[in-house]
Amino acid sequence: MTSTASPSSATPQSAAQSAALPQPTLTLQLEDIHQPDPVSFWPLAPGWWLLLALSIVLALCLRYAQKRWVNPWQSQRQLNKHAREAVLHGYQDWQSHRDISRFCAEVNTQLKRYCRKQAPAALPLSGEDWVNWMESCSGIRFNPEQRLALASGPYQPVEHLSAVNADSLRDAVLTWLDKAAFQFPEEQSPEEKSPESQSPQERSHLQANVAGQPTGPGGAS
Repeated sequence: MTSTASPSSATPQSAAQSAALPQPTLTLQLEDIHQPDPVSFWPLAPGWWLLLALSIVLALCLRYAQKRWVNPWQSQRQLNKHAREAVLHGYQDWQSHRDISRFCAEVNTQLKRYCRKQAPAALPLSGEDWVNWMESCSGIRFNPEQRLALASGPYQPVEHLSAVNADSLRDAVLTWLDKAAFQFPEEQSPEEKSPESQSPQERSHLQANVAGQPTGPGGAS
């Protein structure tokens, strides 16, 4: 009678021999690893195009603002500075010669030179019209002695200017330079008008301004 051995009846020696036998290996068919393509900056994403467009618009706006406001403001400050220095220099000269008529002429000359750039439409004005315009564009009011000095001081005898105070006139003119605001949007300056459209008075004033000659009370150029 043949007897069969159960698995539990295997000896330790046979188990060790089984473990020593080579085991079959499984081979996996794997593909090679591929790196992703590098990210290119071109074409640009829509967000970058929008940022570029906004940058261009901002640069154009800044350039316009500089030409429209900054440059004229700087130019006006420079002209104002030169006019103030010229008036103060004329005052220092007056302290030496004490000729009030000469000081009035110097003040009017510097004011006309200042207006040549700032308000050329005011160049033909003289006398009371000149003083009234100065008051209207600054909001200040000259006293009678200052009005006399500005309107006709250069052409008055010295004895008629005895009431004019040089210190007061200097301070009034410096205040005017600080407060004057020029607006002539509807007017053309006399230089811009054609000879046919200029009045005889404007032509005579322009010729005198070119020649450096006064044309009447308060009209020193």
